Amino acid sequence: MLRGDLSLLGTGLSLGWSFGLGSLEELARTALELENGIYRTGSLRRVGPRVGFRLENPPIRIGAFRAVEVAWDGTKLPATAAWVATDHRPELRVLASISESDPVRLETGEGSRFELAPPGGPVPGPHRVRVDWHCRAVPPMTWLEFVDRIEEREGP
Repeated sequence: MLRGDLSLLGTGLSLGWSFGLGSLEELARTALELENGIYRTGSLRRVGPRVGFRLENPPIRIGAFRAVEVAWDGTKLPATAAWVATDHRPELRVLASISESDPVRLETGEGSRFELAPPGGPVPGPHRVRVDWHCRAVPPMTWLEFVDRIEEREGP
């Protein structure tokens, strides 16, 4: 992991040296805007015995994903303990059912809704969530990670 972090740091320094520090600042700002446009802070909610959240996809074609994985507080959840629905396929489906022949398809600007059954249930407080989408295209994996709090109240 440290090698990847140092490689990223080296690449960032190289960009800063070649194009100026303003380019790095703009790149970081764009990444933060994109992340904030996908996950809305404060939307992590208890949904009965599960945890739920919604992702809004940017106005670009995303693609078909042959696998989706979710980690909760750094621990990968079993594919039988997480569900996803999309705007065009609104029924929740367990991640274990996703395959190359029956992928999760996300079209331009289409959102998705997740429900998770984390170990210990939906405990109030801050939690780190990571979603990995796997496809055949380049890059073969896309991911989003965020930290948010589950509040005491339930929500959609």
